[in-house]
Amino acid sequence: MKKLNIGCGTNIKRDFVNLDAVKLPGVNVVHDLNTFPWPFKDNVFDYVNAEQILEHLNDIPKSLRELWRISKKGAKIHIGVPHYASFGAWLDLTHKHPFSYMSLDYMAANKIHKHSVGKNHAHEYGSKEKFNILKRKFIFGRFHKIIGVSIFAHTFPLVYEMFNIAYLFPPRHIEFDLETIKD
Repeated sequence: MKKLNIGCGTNIKRDFVNLDAVKLPGVNVVHDLNTFPWPFKDNVFDYVNAEQILEHLNDIPKSLRELWRISKKGAKIHIGVPHYASFGAWLDLTHKHPFSYMSLDYMAANKIHKHSVGKNHAHEYGSKEKFNILKRKFIFGRFHKIIGVSIFAHTFPLVYEMFNIAYLFPPRHIEFDLETIKD
């Protein structure tokens, strides 16, 4: 199983190809992810970890297309990004993009799901690069879990975001698990 850890920084993962823009101890590949194409052949990876990196990149749709390109059919991709209501989304001056529960619907093959508002959120430009969203999860601190915000947000994610409850009780970040769809 070939695994990639993009934007790893000092979070070096064993048995992964660790990629970062800076040559740090344990980094196997040095590359600026804003430069396309990324330095990998098509259909290489079975698993990609993209923890706290996409928010730093210039072009999210193009980066998602690169993730699709370098991943094998059925590959799993884990993405962790700041939620737009999180203090951390705006604290770091290098953050360019915050995310919401439905941000990755842009390239989802399974657009219509129990929490979708329909196809009007998705963008169809004839792109072949699609993913199934296997899981999405708000990551909360202990207090928010104790008072039930986590349960409410995961049960009613659109209500949580659309009615600004997320600003009153913000998550730390949001995580997505994707599966690459290829013919």
